Amino acid sequence: LEYGVERGASPEEHSTSISQASKAPKSTDLTRVAIIGAGSFATNIMLPLLAKQKAVRLCAIASAHGVKAAALSKKYNIPDYTSRAEEILDSKEIDCVFILTRHGTHAAFAERALSQNKHVFVEKPLALSEESLASLIAAQQKSGKVLMVGFNRRFSPLFQRIKEFFSDRRQPMAVHFRGNVGYRPPEHWLHDPTDGGGVILGEACHYIDVCRWLVGSSITAVDTQCVGSSKTKIIPEDNVSLSLRFEDGSIGHIAYLSNGATGFGRERCEVHAESKSAVWEDFNTVKLYKGLGRPRTYRNRLIPRKGYQEELDAFFAALRGPGDGAAQWLSGQLDSSYAAVRAANRIRP
Repeated sequence: LEYGVERGASPEEHSTSISQASKAPKSTDLTRVAIIGAGSFATNIMLPLLAKQKAVRLCAIASAHGVKAAALSKKYNIPDYTSRAEEILDSKEIDCVFILTRHGTHAAFAERALSQNKHVFVEKPLALSEESLASLIAAQQKSGKVLMVGFNRRFSPLFQRIKEFFSDRRQPMAVHFRGNVGYRPPEHWLHDPTDGGGVILGEACHYIDVCRWLVGSSITAVDTQCVGSSKTKIIPEDNVSLSLRFEDGSIGHIAYLSNGATGFGRERCEVHAESKSAVWEDFNTVKLYKGLGRPRTYRNRLIPRKGYQEELDAFFAALRGPGDGAAQWLSGQLDSSYAAVRAANRIRP
C-alpha cells in the first residue's frame, strides 16, 4: 500500500476530503446540524443525545483524519462525513455547528461558523485568550446567531434546585467549589498551551461558570495562586486556588486539585447566604439547609443527570424561538470565559 505521505509531514498537510456525495433531503421544519470533532466526548455523550433530538437532522460530521467520522456517519445514519472542518463551516446546507474539538481550535472554528450565519454550540473553553474572545463576541453580535458554551453544570437539575433555593436572596452570597480531579502527566495534551490551554481554561472554567451563574452578578475581580514546586512529580499549575469577587458583593472560592486521594469525592460545592446553606456533591446529592431545620435532600436515584440533555433542550429551544441570538445564558457564559482567561494568565510562566 502506498499512501503518498512524506515522512515527517503533518497530517493536516495531507488531509483530504472524504465527504459523501449523498445529501440529506431538505426540510424547513428541521435544524440541519453538523458536528466537528469525533473524540470521546462527542462519541459517548453528545452524538447519542443529538440523535434523539426531534427537530434536528444530523447532516455531517468531521474528524481530523476522517476515519472516525466515517464510522460515526454509518452508526448514526449521517449522510456526509469529511476530514476537513472547513467544508462544514462554509457549507450553505448547514444551519448549526457543534464544535467538539480540542481547545485550541474552538475560537477560530466558532468565529468562522458565526461569520457564515450558523448557530454554534462550542464545548468549553470558548477561547484561550482575551483577543480571540473579543473577536468571537464581535462575530456573534454581527451575526445575531445563537451561541452556547458547553457549561453543562448550570443546567443540571440538582444545581437548579440550589438556584431556586436562593432565588429570593437580598444579601451577598459565598460559594465554595472543590474539584479533586487526579494527576495528569506533563505530556498530557491539556497542558499544551496552544492545544489544551491548561487546567483552568480546560476544566476549572466549569467551576467559575457555576459560581457566576449561582450568584447572578458580574465578576469584578479574579485572583489565582498555585502550590509551590518541588522535586516530586507534582505540577503546581494543576493545584490552584481561585478567588472571585462579584459586583453584588458576593465572593467565590475554587480549589482545583490534582494531589488529592483518588478515593475522595471528585466535586463538591457549598453555597451560603441569609441563614441558608446548600451542599452539592458529584451530581448525586443536594442538601438544602435553612436555619435550625433539618435539611431537604434530593438525589439522582440511578444515573447522575449532569445537564447535557437540559442544555441541548435549551439551545434548540432558543434556535426555534424569537430573538437575536443573545440567549439568556450568553452574557454569564461570556463573563465566565473572560474570568477563566484572566485566572489562567496569572499563573502562566
